[in-house]
Amino acid sequence: MGPKVRGGKSAPAYHETPRVISEVLAGEGLSLAAAARSLPSGRGRGGQLSPATLWRWGSTGARSKAGRRVYLEVARVGCRIVTSRPALARFIASLDDSAPPEGTAPESSPPAPNPHVARRATAVASAQAALRARGMG
Repeated sequence: MGPKVRGGKSAPAYHETPRVISEVLAGEGLSLAAAARSLPSGRGRGGQLSPATLWRWGSTGARSKAGRRVYLEVARVGCRIVTSRPALARFIASLDDSAPPEGTAPESSPPAPNPHVARRATAVASAQAALRARGMG
């Protein structure tokens, strides 16, 4: 269980959202086992994902390409944790970081430049200038 909160009850160790609850109530709910069966296995070894992997994605999240922590939306139904196909799609899209999350407008301004890329470009330019100065480029 999660950490103790006021009143002695445990806070849930997963990320439940109203959106996934409405999707489950609309009949789009999947158990974590069914959701795991619907996805290809990781690491190219064949087989299938474990439901525990989806539990981990809902409780501790996964890192996106940009390093953000992204969580699978889940809901508790009785004693079971469920998710939905749209929640899986949003999770996968969020891991990619290239597509804006569903229901949001794309950003109009370009992302901030990566300082590592700028440093590398400067180093490449100075190396090319040094080669030209020596008559090698």
